[in-house]
Amino acid sequence: DSKRAGAELKTVVAAAFIAQGTIDAAKKAVEEALQLDPGYSMARLLKARIVAGDGDRDTAAQLVDGLLLDEPALADAWQLKGELLWLGRGQIQEGTRAFEQAITVDPKFLPAHMALIAVRLSERDIKGFKARLDALRQVFPNHPETVYNEAQLALLEGNVTLARELVQRLMLLLPNSPRVLLLAGTIEMRSGSLVSAA
Repeated sequence: DSKRAGAELKTVVAAAFIAQGTIDAAKKAVEEALQLDPGYSMARLLKARIVAGDGDRDTAAQLVDGLLLDEPALADAWQLKGELLWLGRGQIQEGTRAFEQAITVDPKFLPAHMALIAVRLSERDIKGFKARLDALRQVFPNHPETVYNEAQLALLEGNVTLARELVQRLMLLLPNSPRVLLLAGTIEMRSGSLVSAA
């Protein structure tokens, strides 16, 4: 209907404002979207993200929980819940469960796969990291994120030759990625090749 279409448009506009860093304009557009259609999930989710960005994580968590009551199969909402729990409150197990739920409702939801890998790395849990990487490989065997994490694993295991091969593949795909360049430099430093690292 026309109200939903209007809410969708306002939400797209709000997301564009966020990308430009004009948060006040984004807030206004989100509120206008929710006036048109209070139940529109993407507007509700964006509002929760904006509120979290303002530092009000408790209100953001309430907004996300309310959204998940209405739409329990919304992977994006489980992702935000996980971020709020893990990064916002340091609740690793609860955050992990939320990320896992995002993958349960959408097995190809890449942000949750990446978050679960990041959690395991932050805990220095190499066995857990490998298990998460295997799960990522099953759904995205050739994705740059998969290759990136395979290179990280090779480096962690001391296989500099494999790490270098993988990161060279990545640099063909993402030649200007700061993250990839940093990893490439780290690999060269680890191998003792300071000329290449510089």
